[in-house]
Amino acid sequence: MNIKRFYALLVAVLSLSAISAQQANGEQTEVVDTAETNVIAYFCKRDTMKYNLQYLQFEATANDTVVKSYYEQDFQVCITDSTAEGYRLEYIATGFSREDTITVDTKAMMRQRVFERIKGKKLLFDLDEMGSVVQMPSWNAVRNDLIQGLFQAYNELYPLVPGLEQIVPKGQLMGIVSQRFQSEEGVIGWFDEIGMLFDLHGRSYESSVQVDNERTEEELPSTTFVMSGLLEDDDAIFEGDYFVTGATVASFEGEDVATYLKGKVSALGEDNELAKLMIQLAEADGKPTMSVEDAFEEWFFFNGWPMSSAVWTEETIGKKTILQKKYLEWAERSWGNS
Repeated sequence: MNIKRFYALLVAVLSLSAISAQQANGEQTEVVDTAETNVIAYFCKRDTMKYNLQYLQFEATANDTVVKSYYEQDFQVCITDSTAEGYRLEYIATGFSREDTITVDTKAMMRQRVFERIKGKKLLFDLDEMGSVVQMPSWNAVRNDLIQGLFQAYNELYPLVPGLEQIVPKGQLMGIVSQRFQSEEGVIGWFDEIGMLFDLHGRSYESSVQVDNERTEEELPSTTFVMSGLLEDDDAIFEGDYFVTGATVASFEGEDVATYLKGKVSALGEDNELAKLMIQLAEADGKPTMSVEDAFEEWFFFNGWPMSSAVWTEETIGKKTILQKKYLEWAERSWGNS
């Protein structure tokens, strides 16, 4: 049994939500400039944006780089109502494509099967006056599309991977998925693209700050860096366009590596075979070392509509690096239609 092969595959199987920009909680050790950037929505009724989202996962060693997953999704968002309390947003998934040369592309398979069920449907999200997502009125109607789409993907996946049933029984995984989407928060979490558009809204960012995050029972120690400000003339389209970028980085070794890897599959329980494989992987080279970077970069138009957004996680264990990155960019815009 190839432990590393299963590790890379199952990390993708179990990743059911977007990578979110981490919030820094710790001791602020350095502030270069205290000027602030406020991410606020100044949307108008019937403002419409079209975006393209790309997802990429690859593994790299000193001698080789292998693409494990790649897909693209097109979608449109439109402000259907603007009030003193905030905004109502209409979301429509419009297109999907994947790389057919990848034999087992778990991420793309899951996304495609869900896309096929929600394509063209008008899904609603409510935003507050700053632009942060506060609720999804239609989440009950969407829940079954998510669950049935993922169940279909798993039914297709398991026959392609001999031995997968022994490591993570399909019934157990489907039970976790079903439970995940029994709440509004869980359903909203599936929509990576909505999170990437609006997760930073309603927040204020200093132009340059470093925060040391101490070890807690849930988290290993790390350092967070954040920068923000106006875009340079070559990057800006309008006066007042701005950016926010940040990263949380951590390095650890020995038992902390096993702790981190086991945390990725904690939903399956500590006695699960996958958790045991994680420990074997971590201990394969004696005293393993590992580094993890969670990062994001978002460019905004002056009115709070995102111009582009990227989030990525880079994990390096010894000489092997696994990168997962999502990137979206605006394709068309239509403003001032009231």
